[in-house]
Amino acid sequence: MPAEQVYSTPVGEPVEGESQALRYYETADRILTTPTEEVTTVYELLKYSASKRPNLRAVGTRPLVKVHVEEKDVTNLQGVTEKKKWTYLELGPYVWKTYKEFYELCEKVGTALTTEELGSLTAGSRFGIYAETCEQWLTLASGCFSQGITVATIYANLGEEGVVYSLNDTALSHILTDGSLLPSILKTLDKLPLLKYIIYTDHREPAAEASISALEGKGIKVFSFTQFLTIAMALESKPNPPKPQDVAVIMYTSGTTGVPKGVMITHANIVASVAAGSLVVLSKFSVPMEGAVYCSFLPLAHILELVIEHIILFNGGELAYGSARTMTDNLVKDCRGDLGESKPHLMAGVPVLWERIRKGALEKIKTAGGLKAKLFNWAFNYKLKIVNGGSPHAPIVDKLIFSKFQEIIGGRVVGIVSGGAPLSHSTHQFLRVIFNCPVIQGYGLTETTGLLTAQPMHHMGTEIVGAPFPCAEVKLVDVPEMGYTHKDVPLPRGEIWARGAGITLGYYNQPEKTKEEFKEGGWFATGDIAQLNKDGTLSIVDRKKNLVKLSHGEYIALEAMEAKYKQDPFVDDICIVANSQRDLPAAIVVPNKKNLTEWAVANGFDASTEWEVLVKDPKVVEAVKKSLLATATKEKMKAYEKPAGVYLVEEEWTVDSGMVTAAMKLKRQDVQKKYKQAIDEKLFPPLN
Repeated sequence: MPAEQVYSTPVGEPVEGESQALRYYETADRILTTPTEEVTTVYELLKYSASKRPNLRAVGTRPLVKVHVEEKDVTNLQGVTEKKKWTYLELGPYVWKTYKEFYELCEKVGTALTTEELGSLTAGSRFGIYAETCEQWLTLASGCFSQGITVATIYANLGEEGVVYSLNDTALSHILTDGSLLPSILKTLDKLPLLKYIIYTDHREPAAEASISALEGKGIKVFSFTQFLTIAMALESKPNPPKPQDVAVIMYTSGTTGVPKGVMITHANIVASVAAGSLVVLSKFSVPMEGAVYCSFLPLAHILELVIEHIILFNGGELAYGSARTMTDNLVKDCRGDLGESKPHLMAGVPVLWERIRKGALEKIKTAGGLKAKLFNWAFNYKLKIVNGGSPHAPIVDKLIFSKFQEIIGGRVVGIVSGGAPLSHSTHQFLRVIFNCPVIQGYGLTETTGLLTAQPMHHMGTEIVGAPFPCAEVKLVDVPEMGYTHKDVPLPRGEIWARGAGITLGYYNQPEKTKEEFKEGGWFATGDIAQLNKDGTLSIVDRKKNLVKLSHGEYIALEAMEAKYKQDPFVDDICIVANSQRDLPAAIVVPNKKNLTEWAVANGFDASTEWEVLVKDPKVVEAVKKSLLATATKEKMKAYEKPAGVYLVEEEWTVDSGMVTAAMKLKRQDVQKKYKQAIDEKLFPPLN
């Protein structure tokens, strides 16, 4: 019997309190820095691809044909039927630019930014992008790279406070935004004293003329992207190429631990991740990468999407831009959805997307019932055995049963990448079975320029994040206070530290925070606890800090949320629990006995009802949950900070009970251990 493949190799000498460094097994003798000697910056990457394959398709966008507005009857929670308008877009076929056309356009766009008409930006200047993913996003960013201009990225759905902070933190005078976001910029303009130039996307719905006039009335120079391109196309290209160690991007995270952090990512960082991704991921797929289609819809303000798009560009693939709003056939009118129109070979997404696909498919099967449901269940279980045996295909059931599901994502996907948060075991298996292709789970952070580890292409495991990317090495550092050491039996465990060509420079304007997380010797401390599996892959098992990433990739800060929920009249104490395979947290609550008892009596409960009985009554639990949701609204908390489930406990948390410290601070691990059964069975029951 052949020996099991081991996907990482120990290197260097062991150090007390930590494991040896681990590298990808195929490149254990080196850290990858570039995909080829000719590419050391993001600008050179696009130039290289344009020279190698000038006439291949590079980027494509679907033009807007028509906006359809339909009125439908909707029944609200009170049972009242009311009219509601629904808007659907009708889109045309993809319109493509070749690599040569796209490269030449980006150089002209960069040159336009240096003109007096656009504010005379120079190398080292910063340009903000506060927009949804689209071709214009990448065009503008690539233009900036051609001039050594740094791009500051801001999530299009970041709250007002975060947007204002991010724009002011980098002293931005120029931004690209969506026409639909102009009203929100106008609303906050008084807090943006440095903003002078706005370019807005105009490839879909038109921008509000009133907002444009108001912005111009306040001295802002506003250009539609079409107007901007007219200026650019009349110019002779004059690139001013950056150096590898120049900052390409300041990427603002969407974390909830206070103000956003701007991670400084160099050209060399991005190029190194492209080199690693090309080796580990793209080279293993079953189709040639030149001409392979990737449907782009994840936020480009997220490092995963930014890196993947440049991996595709380096390897000659086609970027077909789409939107969550127009992704599938049921979301558009009189045309195919973006997946059906582009028919991608490759897809990337976050767990919440895959969970929705899985739940939607299972719901349809349940509704169909009868013979169809029985046939699906038989076929699924039959193929699952084959997949778990090491083969990704079952030709007969793939053709007769699962081809219908494959058509949902275009019909020819040969590989799926999942990142941003852990993918659950059941969803991982479901995707492999119905989509008939490898599903690769990766792990990384903005600070590591995206993927730090990636699951090997044909590895059949679940709940693993794979081996180190070839542009980095990792080690496990003991966290004795949490019970994790590299000497643990049966498997070593510890905090993941990483170093290599993908490790970024630190946080913009936050030197103390940079010192805290970027260590001596080039190591970055991730805060995530992993175990080293026997085959050299890693599995994430815990989080060192009380900051949890949910299944859609957003972080929640447990202590900050608890502080707000403690203001609720029904709450004496609270522990927020979160599962990175779910999209919402839950709450374990010690109720305020006086307030809850008064509510119970006022709502028909007998005054003599035992406390132990009262806190388990479903009506009482629901009342506390509604109160918590009202508190969240009052505190202006985000939707993903609102609990999906609530569990009430009858006992107080005291020093003697072991639930709090002498300083009355929550002992989170002890609370979760005490109520593990309730968490597993009531708050986060297994996903079926």
